[in-house]
Amino acid sequence: MRFVVVVSALTILAGCADQHASDDQALATVAESETDIQSVEADSVVGDAEQLASEFDFSAIEGRFGDRYWTVSEVTDAVSQAQEAFDSGDCAEALPLLVDAQRKSNQISNLIQGGLRPFYDASYDQRRSFTAVGRLVGYENSMNEYRETRNRLMVYEAECLLTLGQRNEGIVRLYRALELIPISNRELWDRARTKLYEELEVE
Repeated sequence: MRFVVVVSALTILAGCADQHASDDQALATVAESETDIQSVEADSVVGDAEQLASEFDFSAIEGRFGDRYWTVSEVTDAVSQAQEAFDSGDCAEALPLLVDAQRKSNQISNLIQGGLRPFYDASYDQRRSFTAVGRLVGYENSMNEYRETRNRLMVYEAECLLTLGQRNEGIVRLYRALELIPISNRELWDRARTKLYEELEVE
């Protein structure tokens, strides 16, 4: 950008000479152009500073994940407790545990995905030449398992809400779960869809 403006300034100066302009006029024109150069440089510095500030703005990440990061063992314990409470048939007890376990499963799946982000963001050729794909597959499988757990617990939450008479909330959870459930999980898909259609009297 500086090169373009400098050339422009030199062109203006040459034009002034061709027109037999005074030395003062030519120097004044160059001075104005130098002021423009400084302005462009200042804008560039501001732009670099804004980009740097954006790279170190962690507020979006903190807002997404909250102020606590759960370990695998903590998530496993939460899921076990939620499953046990749901299997007991006590929806009043199970409901908060199901919500808690969902959130923990969702968080750790997203954090695992973060560890794989450089591979996902790479070009096709870069991914093709990457030699440690096998190790990443295991992490990706774990990520998908946590998401499957989250989806299953969301369906359980919906069923408990319906059992407790919170019909609208239950339908909303079923609908959301059906947005998240992949076609490969046919059993959970059938379960959520059947329950939703029962509530809506769809035959």
